[in-house]
Amino acid sequence: MQTIDVSRHYPEPPEVIFARLSDHERFISDEGVRCKVTTPGEGDRNGLGALREVWVGPLHFAERIVEWNPPHSYGYRIESLRSGPRTLPVDHHGGRIECRADAGGTTVRWTSIFHVRIPLIGGLIERAVVRKFTAAFRAALAKAARG
Repeated sequence: MQTIDVSRHYPEPPEVIFARLSDHERFISDEGVRCKVTTPGEGDRNGLGALREVWVGPLHFAERIVEWNPPHSYGYRIESLRSGPRTLPVDHHGGRIECRADAGGTTVRWTSIFHVRIPLIGGLIERAVVRKFTAAFRAALAKAARG
């Protein structure tokens, strides 16, 4: 099992940052990445129960919002991960974005815990995924800093 853990500080208050980070289609979509909310959440399009679909090259993620606590945090779980017609053997134990007020703004922590179920080489794949997605999470948080 591996954990991706990325943090970033913003000068704005949690309400402003949470609004940016919870607008899934705008926050996640970028060059080479596309996100669409296909099932709106309860009370908020991006909120509890929302299903967002993310395409990164040949990968297709279906992610459900399983925790919704504005303006402090939200959690999600990957319900399926596919490459073309093939389901990939990944167990996602959850992802979470947390916004904490601090002196001078907000610190955001984004974590995601997963396991690749492939005997012998699963651990190698996990470490490669951690490197790639750590960079992707950092880039997404940098994009959010630009508003």
